[in-house]
Amino acid sequence: MQDKVSSWRKIFWGDFMGKMFESTPAYQKGLIGEEIVKKYLESHNHIVRRPDDRAPSGASVVDFVVEEIWDDDGQTSGEWFAEVKVKSPTAYAYGRFQVYMFPKSQIDLYKRYEKEKGSWIEIYIVDEYRESIFDGLIDLIEDPLKIEDKIFPLDLEQSNGLGIYRVYSIHKFHEVAKIDFSDLERLRLIKFSDKNKKVFKLLVETDEVISTDELLNDSRKVIMKFLNINLPDDLPTKNKKLSTFVQSLRPKLNRIPTWAFYLIYHAVHNINMEKDMSAFVKQFYSLLDEIKHERQKTSYRKPEVIEIKTPAKKIAELKTTNNTLLEIFEVEGNNPRFFIETWKLRSASGDESNSYFHYGICDSVKAVSSFYYIFGVSKSKHHDKTLAVAVKDVSLIVNEYAFNRIDEFSKCEITQEFLSWWKEVSEPYLEQQKEEEQEEKSLPQKNKSFTAEDVQSIGKIADSIMEVMGATRKDALQAAIKIKSKELNMDLTSLIELLK
Repeated sequence: MQDKVSSWRKIFWGDFMGKMFESTPAYQKGLIGEEIVKKYLESHNHIVRRPDDRAPSGASVVDFVVEEIWDDDGQTSGEWFAEVKVKSPTAYAYGRFQVYMFPKSQIDLYKRYEKEKGSWIEIYIVDEYRESIFDGLIDLIEDPLKIEDKIFPLDLEQSNGLGIYRVYSIHKFHEVAKIDFSDLERLRLIKFSDKNKKVFKLLVETDEVISTDELLNDSRKVIMKFLNINLPDDLPTKNKKLSTFVQSLRPKLNRIPTWAFYLIYHAVHNINMEKDMSAFVKQFYSLLDEIKHERQKTSYRKPEVIEIKTPAKKIAELKTTNNTLLEIFEVEGNNPRFFIETWKLRSASGDESNSYFHYGICDSVKAVSSFYYIFGVSKSKHHDKTLAVAVKDVSLIVNEYAFNRIDEFSKCEITQEFLSWWKEVSEPYLEQQKEEEQEEKSLPQKNKSFTAEDVQSIGKIADSIMEVMGATRKDALQAAIKIKSKELNMDLTSLIELLK
């Protein structure tokens, strides 16, 4: 009987302690972090599941087993493992270094698990402070990295008796994605203490010593500049009207580059810290996420690549503003005629992704242009062809990348510098484009009469623009008139005047 009572006590105490832990802020943030990483991996063509060797309690060495889908038939790679941690950087050595810290025993456990399973573990850090997901392979983060007088990783014994911690520089983990605005809000709503102070977010180029009142005033100016509303004064009080109000902001957001979403997000966050706008914030952040995801949607199907059999020859070398050497290649008699290597364009425009066909500039190529294989360029012993883009499409590609796919203003500056430089130096290699324009001008002019059918056509074009782009009726009509004006080769400015 005593054994049964003792066993019951163990079960009760274990269940009680388990429920206590599951109610802690750290556990709740951890669950959200796992959801964030799972969503990220699945959106990037991966199958994600829980490991089979979990304990009855649900505990396991790693959070997920992951496989990558390789092709349209569902063929997958071998399994590997993902472990998720919700962390923010810790200041080390009197604030000289920003680091992530792990119990050394935990890192040792990961290494044994890798050896046992014959595969690798990737640690994903969901960093609420830096607003991004970071990734590091165990083997790679263990490689020594010297910064000033310190070599990372290093072991640090805690004075509070918590054992030895393994200390890694944040630079050993690379950024893989920004955290969704809605998920950031979910993380920030979970506080470790009711005494936690309100955290305001600095805006781009804001002085770090700015007062709270000044920061709030700047935040309201940002919202007025981009959305032409005064928060929180312009918010409707009823939920039904609030939903309509949020959706009315879509056309304005559609005209704003993605990097500015983060400026707007920080401004809204700050105003929300001053005066609660939680009902608006929840819907508004979801709208920001929806528009951003649609812009940055990636097709993982391998794109068609046009092969140009005639050998290309290098005709020029250009040094960009960030010291990338861009080589111009010519294929005589071909249309298009001039090319640059795709990986060089990535480097020149500040795109740090390293995927062959996916992410960054490569996604922009798929959206607005084409890839080409050109021959006679590669110096590799294993490849006789090089992935390239047409010179005439470079501005279109990089502008698409700058508007849709850049999340930070600092990265946008590099791209804008490149575009300004490219506009100055690329003209000699746009000859083919000029020839096409001349051919268009030489074609017989269309009938310059403007009929009722043309007016109806403008209306239909405007309807399509409103449906697809979410534009207002006035903006859609203006765009439709411009399209029709170009089609008819007629000046239809008088129609636009009617809309004012």
